Amino acid sequence: MNNEKLTLQFIKTLTDKTLKNEISWEYLDLEDKHQLAYNLDLADEHPFTPHEYIYAFNRDESFSFTSDDQNINVVIYCSSDDDYPTLKIVPFTFRNILTVDESVYLSALVELLNAIKKQFPNPYDFMDTFIKN
Repeated sequence: MNNEKLTLQFIKTLTDKTLKNEISWEYLDLEDKHQLAYNLDLADEHPFTPHEYIYAFNRDESFSFTSDDQNINVVIYCSSDDDYPTLKIVPFTFRNILTVDESVYLSALVELLNAIKKQFPNPYDFMDTFIKN
């Protein structure tokens, strides 16, 4: 299988497992994720406020999960500058990080991001459910 097909299959599998709640995603800006974001150059400590961070990503559109059995972090985020998702597959060593952000993967990444968002409270989903009940 070539790299493009493998990557698309991986994103599809992430999406499927997310929809089945087999993967539990967390917001990337959670306190225990600061070091991960910092190591990926996505966060920096605020120069004037200790324990505060400046983020290079949209905090509502950025998530991660850790596969402990594989020693891998999987991160999907949208930068603060645009809404295009980027996927990073990050070994615990922070070496050989794979970044997936080419346009050929955009549709699959947006689908994954939408699946992830379903795991988190959303006011519009609440309103819809409330109205239906």
